[in-house]
Amino acid sequence: MYVRTSRECLGVSSDMDKLRDLESIPGSFEKLTDMPLELLFEVFEHLHPTDLLNLSRTTKTLRSILMKRSARSVWRSAIANVPGLPACPMDLDEPQYANLAFDDCCHFCSAPGIQDIFWNCRVRCCKNCIEANFVSDYDLNKLIPAAPGGKTKAIFPFIVYPKPRPYKPGRILYYLPVAKQYQHELGQLQTDEMTVRQWSTRKEEEQDRRLTHAALCEHWSNDHWVHKRSSEVNILMIIFLAAALAVMHQEFLSEYIF
Repeated sequence: MYVRTSRECLGVSSDMDKLRDLESIPGSFEKLTDMPLELLFEVFEHLHPTDLLNLSRTTKTLRSILMKRSARSVWRSAIANVPGLPACPMDLDEPQYANLAFDDCCHFCSAPGIQDIFWNCRVRCCKNCIEANFVSDYDLNKLIPAAPGGKTKAIFPFIVYPKPRPYKPGRILYYLPVAKQYQHELGQLQTDEMTVRQWSTRKEEEQDRRLTHAALCEHWSNDHWVHKRSSEVNILMIIFLAAALAVMHQEFLSEYIF
């Protein structure tokens, strides 16, 4: 999974366009980037993850700052600012997790307004993209004729689609990109039973962790949408606040040095 750069996904308004115009003016972000990151991060760490996603999509300058490894603490703080949101799982980084939880675009076709998050597969997917990216048990068996130990559901990330209703249980569908990845991994393994069994055990443990985390996220999501905040944020206000701090920092240095 990757963090999207399209501003349409979060419905961000003309503030982003204004910032893009500002970035084209020489020196417009010079003071901001000259400011120590610790001060800039002091501002950003109080934001909602949606705000950080929006900021990372405004300009190349801000994206470069927010996607640095040193900014990881900012994303962690932003995630911690969301009541009840489970911690970032081991198989995602914080921007990826924020993107999954708060960006409402399909991860495959970028269609906006998609509410279906398949937490166990770590994707958000529209109806039109289900068929191309998820396969039935029959198709999975054709791809991998003999799942290790016959434990298909215990190993391969899956969804139940459509969501179960009375007398309509839904179909179990497996996430094709991961199935192909596992197929490749199995092809690289030695054929002895012990090696395959060890691989299978690792994948079962990963699946257990994903399912446990997915259940927590599903519970949070069901409650979260009742109190869903607007994705709109006054980006300019945040940037100008950070820029003001940058100017103050420069003035302080000037007085101290001279």
